[in-house]
Amino acid sequence: QGGVQTASWARTMAAPVPIQGLTPEKLLRLMPEGATLAEARKVVCAAYKRNHQLEAPIRINGVRSVSARGLEGKVHLGKLEVSTHQASRTDPFEKWLFRLSDGLGIETVRIPLEKEGRFSVCVSSQAGCALGCTYCATGKLGLLRSLETWEIVEQVRTVQQDLLSRQKDTQQQRGRSRVHG
Repeated sequence: QGGVQTASWARTMAAPVPIQGLTPEKLLRLMPEGATLAEARKVVCAAYKRNHQLEAPIRINGVRSVSARGLEGKVHLGKLEVSTHQASRTDPFEKWLFRLSDGLGIETVRIPLEKEGRFSVCVSSQAGCALGCTYCATGKLGLLRSLETWEIVEQVRTVQQDLLSRQKDTQQQRGRSRVHG
């Protein structure tokens, strides 16, 4: 029964959806007949790891042009608006405040681990909080809504892109041109 629901979801969808909320299997259902799961995986990988914008014409190595053209107008790389991005003055933590499309705000924090160059990312999965703790500004708001999958994934991607950009800048300063990761 889940397959029937997903198939009807794919057929009735009119507006482009953020690719960050799709598994390769769901993306394949949006692609033209004859497209392969391997092609869907390559499209997802290009969006996640290489920041491919998925704008027409979509060109991705290993994805046939007929398969890529079939996605045009159906998916896009969703973006969260960064309201603020600030580094702590006392420790190596960094915080992002994102503004969602409905005007709500969420926070993401990059937390350094003991091993240099390693980080954990604390992401928001909800706007607001249901606990209602009196000492917490977010708790006082109450639970406003749960985030969509793509909004959670995009928080991680934003922090990752920031780290990759810094790594690339550092390597270029050292005379290296290749970025791993």
